[in-house]
Amino acid sequence: MKFNLTLILVFVMCVAFGKNDVLLSPSAGDVHLDGFAGDKIGRFLNHRVRGEFARNVIFPEARDAFANPDDDTSFIPGKGDCEEKYRTRPWGRWKGEFWGKLMLSACDVAEYEHDDGLKRFLREEALRLIAYQKPDGYLGTYVDPEYVQPIGWKEYCTDTTKKAVWCWNLWCRKYTMWGLLANWKLTGEKRILDAAVRSMDQEIAMLKRLNLRLADTGTFCGMASSSVLKPLLELYKVTGRKDYLDFAKTIVDDFRRKDGRAPNLISNALAGKPLADWYPAPWAWAKVYEMLSCCEGLLEYYRVTGDESVLNAMVAFQELIEKHELNACFSVGYNDQFANAAALPNCITEPCDAIHWIRFNRELYLITGKTKYVDAIELAFYNAYLAGIGRDGKWGARGVRSHGYHHVAWHGQSGLKHQHCCVNNMPRCAVDVARTMVAHDTDGVLHIAFYNDGKAVVGDDRVEISGNYPIGDKVSVKVVRKHAGKVRFRIPCWSEADSDRGSWRTVEAPAGESVYQFSFDLRPRIHSGCATNAKMGGRLKSADGWETKMWAAYGSNKGIEQYMRTSPAVKIMRGPLVLAKAEIVGTPESEMISPESILGNNPELQLKKISTSGVWGAWNLTIEGEKSRCIPVCDFISASDEFKEQRLRFSLWF
Repeated sequence: MKFNLTLILVFVMCVAFGKNDVLLSPSAGDVHLDGFAGDKIGRFLNHRVRGEFARNVIFPEARDAFANPDDDTSFIPGKGDCEEKYRTRPWGRWKGEFWGKLMLSACDVAEYEHDDGLKRFLREEALRLIAYQKPDGYLGTYVDPEYVQPIGWKEYCTDTTKKAVWCWNLWCRKYTMWGLLANWKLTGEKRILDAAVRSMDQEIAMLKRLNLRLADTGTFCGMASSSVLKPLLELYKVTGRKDYLDFAKTIVDDFRRKDGRAPNLISNALAGKPLADWYPAPWAWAKVYEMLSCCEGLLEYYRVTGDESVLNAMVAFQELIEKHELNACFSVGYNDQFANAAALPNCITEPCDAIHWIRFNRELYLITGKTKYVDAIELAFYNAYLAGIGRDGKWGARGVRSHGYHHVAWHGQSGLKHQHCCVNNMPRCAVDVARTMVAHDTDGVLHIAFYNDGKAVVGDDRVEISGNYPIGDKVSVKVVRKHAGKVRFRIPCWSEADSDRGSWRTVEAPAGESVYQFSFDLRPRIHSGCATNAKMGGRLKSADGWETKMWAAYGSNKGIEQYMRTSPAVKIMRGPLVLAKAEIVGTPESEMISPESILGNNPELQLKKISTSGVWGAWNLTIEGEKSRCIPVCDFISASDEFKEQRLRFSLWF
């Protein structure tokens, strides 16, 4: 490392530690991502949250779902064993989730961008929404507020009461209440906090009157409803109301039941069994998004109560996911299902899963201070997450694939045009990642964990990072400290030439300005951690074509099946980036769809930079071996993020 010293002083306010956290994270307003990733995210934030289109079209459409509630009575055409009834009876929608997700994201963005105009707009938007709140506190998009238990498929086919088989009532209400709470934290408008409290009170009172536990409501073994645990505990910290903590305890208790009722998340995680093997038919219950949402709540429960058994379970759960469910794009699961995804080469991952994998690891990082969780964040961010955002910033993918082309839902969900579960979640994740850049520990030691170009302030320290990481070969970090003290730099787990990889490198920094310049081992390397299992997911393929159906995203991408891979292969990586063969850099079609693989050949790899329009990083990859060849490749993000009807093809398998 090289050092240049200059005296500069800076003073800022810092945010409080979470109880039981070892690291202090900066606020959203004290961080900013720059460079390629920052520019791409900025375009997305401007279109989806800050701009006139967002204010005049996206927000009003989401709010209209409350003015015209019909999630439990609307019709969705489809197919099935009971085809006629399926086409003419309500299936169950989730319009009610979009406003809350949008508001959560927008509140973070208003602080992140220091946008006072957006802040004022969001206050008025929340006041417009709570005008639809009923006298008893109900604020939702269901005609029947008490329809919280979905009927089964067989019952749906024979029952004439027109109840929907899907039930997202309490899931949607969670997001609404959470969005209101975030708005109050941003604006300080008491009427908005009161509306959030009344909504939560109505839900608790209703469940008590119906003699129901959250675990017995909603979808996927009650996980959708139980994911209210996180915002519930945030509301508890604001109000101090014991009944909220008592309600939270009932949720946690249902994750460690002696009767083994699915998903029994705490008990099963501590048992160490692969997730997809906890119960039969994982595609019917092992929903990634909802389960990770519950895990985020469980970590908040540990923060509030200090219950070590909960933290131990979540640490074990993260390890199970990394071992069995880390997919080819460094997200988790297979099309939103935990299904032993690490053994499947035909990766399709929902951006919501990457987002919540990032959020889960970020919480574990703040609680424990361990670099392994930042490694997981970085790999997901630079691959699955950024690849899921359209390069023009106007839309996102529904399914990020490992090869072929991504699945893009060209219109919104639940009959809407401009709302999508993943697209509405994406802005919040960008701010989460930015806030991971730096931290303080309880002794005031500055931790620098994330090297994307950007700026951050935490406590009395200021940090500025440049170098176009991880495309550039060197990183420059300027640190300005009010007082002399220790600075720790994360050494990524993939930096194989560094004996300290997966840990911290600590230096003594003087008061004032210091500049640190360094590089990591960015030589191309073979990564065989995914899709090298000879079974290639045989158990899933035998389940009535389940894997094929998930890969094809419910038949909405005609012809995508021809790109399914049927033989083991490996990825080639440069730092945290997955490299891709891609049309955009001129990779021949024969290379992209070739079933051949360098698995087991141990070839010598070399990269030589080339310049290609519209691509962040491009190289000629030379593979020296029995069959030497040179292939143009690029970063996985650029290979796949131009969402058009005729999408460019790519493959990350070699």
